Amino acid sequence: MKGLLEDIWFNYYIEKTNDNSFERKELLRLLTEKQKEVYEALNDKQMKKIEEAEAISGQLNCVTEKDAFTEGVRFGVQFVLEAMKG
Repeated sequence: MKGLLEDIWFNYYIEKTNDNSFERKELLRLLTEKQKEVYEALNDKQMKKIEEAEAISGQLNCVTEKDAFTEGVRFGVQFVLEAMKG
């Protein structure tokens, strides 16, 4: 079941990342702007450390989103099964 839920998650994630809503574009623009300001103030060693931290943060976000999605699906299925018993 875990493999199936992960497959569903990755399909959902691909669709979600194609969401080009105004809000998402604006937040991405603001983030890029602030990152540029920060990067310009850093030396090479600091830049490498911040890039490493951002990579780990991105990985953590992906794992957290996937876990939340799969737990939500499990909850939803269990809820429907319980409701059908009822």
